[in-house]
Amino acid sequence: MSRPALAAALYRVHRRFRVSELNSQNCRHRFVSHELKKIVAGSGGRLSIEATGQSTEERIIPLVRFGSGPVSILLWSQMHGDEPTATLALMDIFRFLGSGGIRQISPDWIEERCSIYVIPMLNPDGAQRFSRVTAGMIDMNRDARRLRTPEAQFLRRIQKSIRPRFGFNLHDQELSTVGQSSRIAAIALLAPAADQAARMTPVRRRAVQVGATIARALGNLAPGRISSYDDAHEPRAFGDMMQAWGTSTVLVESGHWKGDHEKEKIRSLNFAGLLTAIHSISDGSYRRISVDHYHALPGNSKRAYDIIIRGVRVMNTDRSQRQSDVGLRTSWKKEKRTGVSVRVCEVGDLRHFSSILELPGGRRGVEPSHLTPGLILPLPFLARNLHISLPPNLL
Repeated sequence: MSRPALAAALYRVHRRFRVSELNSQNCRHRFVSHELKKIVAGSGGRLSIEATGQSTEERIIPLVRFGSGPVSILLWSQMHGDEPTATLALMDIFRFLGSGGIRQISPDWIEERCSIYVIPMLNPDGAQRFSRVTAGMIDMNRDARRLRTPEAQFLRRIQKSIRPRFGFNLHDQELSTVGQSSRIAAIALLAPAADQAARMTPVRRRAVQVGATIARALGNLAPGRISSYDDAHEPRAFGDMMQAWGTSTVLVESGHWKGDHEKEKIRSLNFAGLLTAIHSISDGSYRRISVDHYHALPGNSKRAYDIIIRGVRVMNTDRSQRQSDVGLRTSWKKEKRTGVSVRVCEVGDLRHFSSILELPGGRRGVEPSHLTPGLILPLPFLARNLHISLPPNLL
């Protein structure tokens, strides 16, 4: 079966294995730990917790293992606490691996050929606060050399212990578009360089081949929406250092999809893409994928906003009106009293920009002071001023 066909089959059945109790709003240590224990207990011994670390605030960080084959693979997610999408997909993958899988891809095949190690939530303290940094206010992905945080120490200790041949560094990226288009990037991939010279070492080449496998596999599920992440070498980052330490590492950045600010489609793409990549490692088929699928990926660009309000009637000083588009950024976090807050980023002609949510400008003119770039205000307040309707989940 081709990689695109396998990914499509996995994408179709994802709903069967989705841990519905978890979503982007409750992806916190307590809830993830509870569901993980249930999945491991119900896996018939397929899944086990091999080791644990502790966060700065002494939350347990589990290392989950599947399989006993000769090829070791390490996946880690949510080293930035506000990036939960891949963590959710990994929980779904645990349920898949702990069950009978599907006809097209049996966990037994992977189990015999690979030893898979997964850290589903590396920064539980950050996840608790929905914060990028650890409780020590350190960006863990800039701590691969000094290892000042217990979380980074744990990841490095595991890498040195199991010496994985392959690694998957899983993140969420900022809202981005593909190349010079206005298409929103769903997934961005990178096989990071191990040094400033960006040499194509055998270790990095294997990562490029696996990245090409993912790009090829997801191409039909997200046509024109797979991009490449910035390849500037960062010697403090774990992806770059993993490559230097001999682990062929692919950075997978979860992007966005229009109309889906909960990122459920991106969760499904992670599920399908990661399992397809693991399967291609288990049977060696990643070696036969043309690396052109990786090298041809357009880079990320920034031609999108979370919300664009089209045709807003902005009041001039003489009380006449002019129509403008308004680009807004938001975390989509809903507060009980005020709803979702937004930051005004740009007012003007945004015809060539795209967005997760698009709203009409409404019937009423708005004072320019309510649209000052940099202003943060509740979206329901702005909607009332414009006489526009919002989806119930944003009120």
